[in-house]
Amino acid sequence: MKKKASISTYVYKFKRYIPWFVFGCIILLYANTLGHEFTQDDAITIYKNQFTKQGLSGISDIFTNDTFYGFFGGDKSDLVSGGRYRPLTLAYFAILWEIFGENPLPFHISSILMYGILCVILYHFFLKLIVFKKKSKNILLSTISTLTFAAHPIHTEVVANVKGLDEIWSLGFGLLSTILVLKFIDKKKFNYLLCSAFCLISGILAKENAITFLGIIPLTILFFRKTNWSVKWKIVAMLIISLSIYLAIRISVIGFTFGNPPLEMMNNPFMKMIDGVYYPFTTSEKWATIIYGLGRYVGLLFFPHPLTHDYYPRHFNVMTFADIKVILALILNVMIISFGIVDFRKKTIVSYSSIFYLITIALTCNVIFPIGTHLSERFLFTPSIAFALLIGLSFTVFSHKWNVKWILSIWVILIILFSIKTIERNWVWKSDYSLFTTDVHTSPNSAKVQNAAGGAMITKASEITNKEEQKALRTQAKIHLKRALEIHPSYKNAHLLLGNAHFGLDEFDEAIISFEKAIQLDYAYKAANDNLVLAYREGARYEGAQKGNILKAIQYLFEADVLEPGNYETISLLGIAHGNNSEHIKALDYFKKALNLQPNNAQAHLNLANVYLNVGNQQLSHYHRQQAALLKKN
Repeated sequence: MKKKASISTYVYKFKRYIPWFVFGCIILLYANTLGHEFTQDDAITIYKNQFTKQGLSGISDIFTNDTFYGFFGGDKSDLVSGGRYRPLTLAYFAILWEIFGENPLPFHISSILMYGILCVILYHFFLKLIVFKKKSKNILLSTISTLTFAAHPIHTEVVANVKGLDEIWSLGFGLLSTILVLKFIDKKKFNYLLCSAFCLISGILAKENAITFLGIIPLTILFFRKTNWSVKWKIVAMLIISLSIYLAIRISVIGFTFGNPPLEMMNNPFMKMIDGVYYPFTTSEKWATIIYGLGRYVGLLFFPHPLTHDYYPRHFNVMTFADIKVILALILNVMIISFGIVDFRKKTIVSYSSIFYLITIALTCNVIFPIGTHLSERFLFTPSIAFALLIGLSFTVFSHKWNVKWILSIWVILIILFSIKTIERNWVWKSDYSLFTTDVHTSPNSAKVQNAAGGAMITKASEITNKEEQKALRTQAKIHLKRALEIHPSYKNAHLLLGNAHFGLDEFDEAIISFEKAIQLDYAYKAANDNLVLAYREGARYEGAQKGNILKAIQYLFEADVLEPGNYETISLLGIAHGNNSEHIKALDYFKKALNLQPNNAQAHLNLANVYLNVGNQQLSHYHRQQAALLKKN
């Protein structure tokens, strides 16, 4: 009786088509992002980055400055610990901007294509591991693992948000570097090692996360290759030289300091408020919160729902070891460490995956240094390879022991569920408005997303013409911004945006209070200072024209003049207000000042003509009316 071919044998027959199949799946999964706008951190890296927007001419500045400099325009070491130097992806964005300008479509096409290429590289990386003696089983393992990684919803932030290309390139170059080292061992050709060094440096220049491959490469060699010490020392030398070259470039551009953790809650999640004053977490609280975050990471790999771009304070609260969730997270992470240690000598794929996960999550879990947030889905991008590899191993092994149809059906259901979630999540990334107003329901205790949702609603209100819709959006924005301030009372941007919401609703007293609170937190806060003057001036218009309260209008204008002396519009309005209050002599003085500020302004001459008429000087009234007519004519 003829024996039935195994599933691995079927897959082996079509091995040449697998990379194309993987690439095609990526296209289908992320095709619905092609109509998306720029979102979230795309402002920092693309459409509000002065260097990126210079196109090719901005590339030299990209390579000679901190990554954030082109957006903030100065030293922002107080916002992030250690600075950021990721010139490679910014330079690529500058090239795209040079060719396509401010059109998101080519950028999104690029993200999908790059992710597709990455998944093909990942497939070949899995093949190089050689887990099984039978080649067909290795191909099955690689296929299942790659498709699991490709479809995982946790990656939507990286692919749907164009800025995430730094994660794709960092991982892609890291994997290529590892593959080339393995080829060097297999083929004994030194060129492979040189190319590996180039890829490793490129990966770190895309994003610092690729530094973890300094650990992944030796780990992979230890588990999957046997070689002599002569070859090992050459690889070690390559790793050291690659790191040294990167550090030399980085230090020459942004220096060596890693900085101190910021003392501002939005950039340091380990700050808490007691009686209106911020204090650092206790050591116990900090480690309990870190461990709980690590537990959430593992949970998101197995059950990626609900998803959010925002895990900032207080998405989850200050954690303590008295909380059962922290204890469970601790047990879970101890198990992962144990799996890595117990089977280390046997060099099992379970041990390799556990250690791979721990190495790649180390930089982004607040253990080594603070990252500015509790956790982030994009930080699981590289560590999720370990999860995908274990899924591939499980289904490959079980497919040869249990009923193949049942095993295959379970995996297919998993991939379908992942794919549905990925496609559904992609829609959320369509714009800042859809992202922030969706995720605020998932992260209601995050001050940052509450602030972002409020800001997005204010922006949306300014883009529509329906008055009732504008009012509804601004009213809802106030709710989100007040919630942000409940969580983080010294959040100056939330005070600013709340002032903007009040301003749009003609609530000028409240707007002024909000702007003043923002200024109290930062006296040099330009946006708040500018908006405060505007609020006084527009408040004066409203009080005078809509409510007939001339005295309050004059009071507002006095305040505006103190804050911004010599402003033509304020001086003119003071003249109009005093004129409407029958104080024509005072009105005359202000209109003269206004004319001195703008001698060629026709309206300034008309204002003087009117006030001279009111005080009985018809000759000067006639003169200024003539001057206004001449200026309008010319």
